[in-house]
Amino acid sequence: MIDVLIVEDEPAILMGIMQLVESLELPIEVQGGCGNGIDAMKHIGQKKPDVVITDIRMPGMNGLELIEKSQKTYPGIQYIVLSGYSEFEYAKKAIQYGVEEYILKPPVRGELYDVLKKLCDRISSEKEDEEKEALRGLIFNGITEDIKTPSGWGEGRCAYLFMVCAGPFSSWAEEFIHPDREVWGSSQMEEWLCGCLQGEDRCIVLEGRAENERLILLLASDHYIDPVKRLVNELSFYEKRLGMPVNMVISDALSSPGQLKGIYQQIRQCMANHALLGRSHACFLEREQEQGAVLAIHNDEKRKLESLLAQNEISGIIKLFDRMCERWSAERISQSSCLFSIKYLLTEIYRSSPVLMKKYRMEELLYKADAAVGRSTDFPGLLEGISQIINELNKTARESRLNKRVEDVVDLLYEYILEHYAEPVPIEEFVRQFNYNANYIANQFSIIKGISVNRLITELRLEKAKEQLIHTDALLKDIAELVGYRDVSYFSRIFKEYTGLSPRQFRCRDEV
Repeated sequence: MIDVLIVEDEPAILMGIMQLVESLELPIEVQGGCGNGIDAMKHIGQKKPDVVITDIRMPGMNGLELIEKSQKTYPGIQYIVLSGYSEFEYAKKAIQYGVEEYILKPPVRGELYDVLKKLCDRISSEKEDEEKEALRGLIFNGITEDIKTPSGWGEGRCAYLFMVCAGPFSSWAEEFIHPDREVWGSSQMEEWLCGCLQGEDRCIVLEGRAENERLILLLASDHYIDPVKRLVNELSFYEKRLGMPVNMVISDALSSPGQLKGIYQQIRQCMANHALLGRSHACFLEREQEQGAVLAIHNDEKRKLESLLAQNEISGIIKLFDRMCERWSAERISQSSCLFSIKYLLTEIYRSSPVLMKKYRMEELLYKADAAVGRSTDFPGLLEGISQIINELNKTARESRLNKRVEDVVDLLYEYILEHYAEPVPIEEFVRQFNYNANYIANQFSIIKGISVNRLITELRLEKAKEQLIHTDALLKDIAELVGYRDVSYFSRIFKEYTGLSPRQFRCRDEV
């Protein structure tokens, strides 16, 4: 409602204007009337009206003095000046004070309606903007200063907070995902959604942190689930209207605005855990602890990946990923789990090539994965983006392997052994990618590094075993497995050959 104060020194005219304003069928409440500027100034200080309709010539303090003084103390009030034909110069001065509206006395119903309707629309829009800005400040930053309970949220009523995301839920979406503003604009969405609600139910649509995110505050007249269902049904149509999936999370019923910030953080985490890639999804905020991202790659897929990497079958790896995407879509695997699994896949490719480990930083590769998911609105788009990354890695590795000097290959093998000494070291497969013979590289390794490949592996394993024997109480079989020996007896024999003591003797000696 828009609050109006009427100031007129002639009682009969004052009463007539008050009755006329009340009869206009506008969202207006007449606070009262004052006979002069002095009384009006007191009223303004107490009631803070939105609009003041004032005569110009009045005793004590005229209308222009009232406007000038109140503007300094209470900015933001709108004024309508009532003037006669002989007071045109006064009206011009009022315009200098920023007054945009004036009406000749006596006011005509149609003219008064048009002026007040324009002011009501402007003030309502400004109030809505202020309300939304205050709500955004509360939700995002916990700012409670000057926060007012939104109209429609009071005793016997309840509120729900929706978070809606068009396309992927990702910080990268801000750069790549741009929903049609004619459909996704907050004002257009609010008009559309409010039109589907019934009775006194209403909703407020707020801009989210990213362009593809919206927050919707549903203000319902009761605690029944019907308004929530109605809103979910309407939001589901946005998938077709935008041409991309729409994910949403809905809070439980809220009793006060003070809950909004905490609920928003929970909703955002829930969205991160439950948003689906390539399809729309809606869920209520769960009260229990949310499960984070999980690896969505099966053991047989891991083994297949390992085999394809050993054979450097890049096309096979892309086909494997294609089949994963099909399964993830069918099983409704969350976007966060898809991203986690993609990072695992790319990391395995990265770790399989010492050339890539030289050329790239791991952070750079994971950064590319985040960007690929952030631009993908469906699984075919995701497949294209990740395939491009895999092909780029393969091209880099292939180009870097061409014409490698023997010394470079030896250095790469040495670095590989330092990191993978506890695993079987496939020297033949390693040197094959550089088009060298395994025996030749092994001989050159001994010459250049002053130690054979097998000796280096053994020494690294036994040094690690010594650390474990000294600093832990781990069982011998566990230590043996940790450093790369599955047979504890063989481990003990090798250990004694190199140190002159059995593992148990070595541990006991240290204790003595």
